[in-house]
Amino acid sequence: MAAAFGLVLGLGLAFLQEEVFRKTLKNALQTEGLLGLPVILTIPMWLPAAGRRRTGKSEAASSPNGGVMPRGASRELLEGLKEYFETLRDRLSTTTNHLEQWPRVLGVTSCTPGGGSTTIAAGLALALARSSKDRVLLMDLDPAHGSAHRVFGVNPSSGLVDILADGQGNKALVERNLYLVPATPEETSTSLSVTERVRGMVEKMVQSNYDFIVLDMPPVSDISLALRTAGMIDAVVLVVENEKVDVELARRTRDLLLREKIKLMGVVLNKRRSYVPHWLHQMT
Repeated sequence: MAAAFGLVLGLGLAFLQEEVFRKTLKNALQTEGLLGLPVILTIPMWLPAAGRRRTGKSEAASSPNGGVMPRGASRELLEGLKEYFETLRDRLSTTTNHLEQWPRVLGVTSCTPGGGSTTIAAGLALALARSSKDRVLLMDLDPAHGSAHRVFGVNPSSGLVDILADGQGNKALVERNLYLVPATPEETSTSLSVTERVRGMVEKMVQSNYDFIVLDMPPVSDISLALRTAGMIDAVVLVVENEKVDVELARRTRDLLLREKIKLMGVVLNKRRSYVPHWLHQMT
């Protein structure tokens, strides 16, 4: 009996610490109130269909939304959340319609690694490419942990260094009107700094015939590339993982971006969890 009581007490204290002492961003209304930024979109946690059939859990219970998934699941995720990415595309297009210059450069960054910014950047780029005849370039700007190539099943053989070297852009065509420049680990060993390479790359691409350039950026920190690209980006979206990001960390991330005068359009709350079992969803 004492052991059972101790277990219950321990679980209760853990819950109290999570809900009271560790204040995280949980919904759009709370996020807008605490950060003073608009929530552009809330995206639910997603699980491949095979996983839902196997586990019987709710979609939000165990989906990675950009985490490690079985082969082919990344593209299934992009298709499964297609309407959300199209909505994000439409809302960002509305807020950038006043810009006269082309291409329009859009950045996607996050507070922490694993928040799903790569998936959202890829989904946004795909939605832009499919909407019209616009040519879209997706650039992975995280040589150390870049994973945009995995989303599309592309071999990351030509990255920023290759683009700068040949002047032609050995970009991988991953779908009609959508091109990808993956990040490669070798880029960290070149004589040019990452920032110099990215600036050179963006400057070259701005002179090209792309309509949109989507930058998949690393998480924000004091020395992050996400901050050092200020002035090259027309709009930035901040991805916040639902129920996982502390309020103070989110505020710190916001302040770092605004300090560099980056045009922060708002927040995408990612991986919203649903605690209703999947079988009950199917009955409604």
